[in-house]
Amino acid sequence: MTRGNATRCAAIDVATGVEVVVVGPPSAIETQLKAVALRKLRARIARGG
Repeated sequence: MTRGNATRCAAIDVATGVEVVVVGPPSAIETQLKAVALRKLRARIARGG
């Protein structure tokens, strides 16, 4: 979702309910933001949620 000068992308693990959010520039490509959000989610789950 783009809002003003930022684009927000959230990733949620269905099994655990853990959610992470990535904020980037509006010029960022959607697949890049999704990839970063997924990496961040995997890292959070690996740390124990």
